[in-house]
Amino acid sequence: SASAEGATVELPIPAEWGPGVYIAATAFRAADRAAQRGPGRAIGVAWVGLDPAPRTLTVTLNAPSEWKPRQTVELPVTVTGIEAGQATWLTVAAVDEGILQLTDFNTPDPVHYFLGKRRLGMQLLDLYGKLIETGGQAGQFKVGGDADSRQLDGSGVRTVKTLALFSGPVALDASGQAKIPLALPDFNGQLRLMAVAWDRNRLGRAEAAPLVRDPLVARVYLPRFLAPEDESHITVTVQNLNAPPGAYSIRLSADGAVAVSEPAAFTFKVSDSAVQNHESRTFTLRGLRPGVGQVRLH
Repeated sequence: SASAEGATVELPIPAEWGPGVYIAATAFRAADRAAQRGPGRAIGVAWVGLDPAPRTLTVTLNAPSEWKPRQTVELPVTVTGIEAGQATWLTVAAVDEGILQLTDFNTPDPVHYFLGKRRLGMQLLDLYGKLIETGGQAGQFKVGGDADSRQLDGSGVRTVKTLALFSGPVALDASGQAKIPLALPDFNGQLRLMAVAWDRNRLGRAEAAPLVRDPLVARVYLPRFLAPEDESHITVTVQNLNAPPGAYSIRLSADGAVAVSEPAAFTFKVSDSAVQNHESRTFTLRGLRPGVGQVRLH
């Protein structure tokens, strides 16, 4: 029996509960008036999740805020919460943020996947709705959607080469540390580092977003194709991020099936390495014959 203030029910928590359970409660009461046929009834459902902390590993990515491209760097990773003598493993993925935004890719979260809230896997069907005279209206569910989706705005992501690296499973040492080598190509943009760690009983994850860029970034924007005797305007953009002061000579050359109008050169001046400035120049690219042409920036 329950009073107007409710009732307290004690339940043991067995290991079979896993990440948690749904608790369903059904309350009955006598009719409010003599003319009412049958009792009153109410049903409630609540998710009771177990604390995932005892089964969670803490992963720390000791990544700097910025790397330079065209080198192999080492990413130190530290995992805490491991058991002594327990084998612990780790994977690290380093992917261009522009690639991930194409599909709105979410960083893997094994803690939520294995230890998070589950969808209720049962339905309730009975005849009380036809037996009990309620006189009310059927309830309406009011739910929303797409609250977790990100804004797909790739306008701020600029890439030279695509970057998608994966370490594969790496065994951690007894202190829970590892160094992951990452071979960075000729790339300027933002990375997303995604780490997943696990042992027999625990899971963990981490995420970081370092930049990979040159002190002086130069880009050439080319057409996708040209026909013989076609002419197209190509743009060369130079941007100072933190390059030493001085005059930088920029020159374009082409061979193969294309040629660049001469002279395709200019000077870019950096007066203060702390002041970010940029400059763009436009040149003419001509298609000479069928085939593949190479355009080089010096």
